[in-house]
Amino acid sequence: MGYPGAFELTRVVEGDDVPLGIDGTTLSLLVQQLVVVDDGCCRTESCSYRLQAEASPKSWLIRWDYIRDPSQSEYAYPRAHVHVNATFADGMPVGRLHIPTGPVGLELVIRHLIADWGVKPRSEDWEAILEELAEGSGVASH
Repeated sequence: MGYPGAFELTRVVEGDDVPLGIDGTTLSLLVQQLVVVDDGCCRTESCSYRLQAEASPKSWLIRWDYIRDPSQSEYAYPRAHVHVNATFADGMPVGRLHIPTGPVGLELVIRHLIADWGVKPRSEDWEAILEELAEGSGVASH
């Protein structure tokens, strides 16, 4: 990882990063987040959230990526961006585009999954829970 005091948030099974199954759908969500602890404060150094049609990494539908400090000086992409696995009418893959966004918190990804992908929330007060989590993370939830 290259950062003292860093930890990664992801689901690992038998040494492999494995996506989470999503209630009410056949979709899965791979969550990878590198958190650095510095002077008792946590900061997200990078994250990738990948909505997948199934467990296979090649089945991704949408990918949200963020990197705080790209290690390559020639990194030409927005530090926060989204990819969509689709093709334009001319056959060019849309996923090759790095569509600029602000940093997208996991709370926003979860809200999107519930609102647009039919994911069943585990609690009736899911909106209030996501709002509270977003307030603590500094990421707007709408």
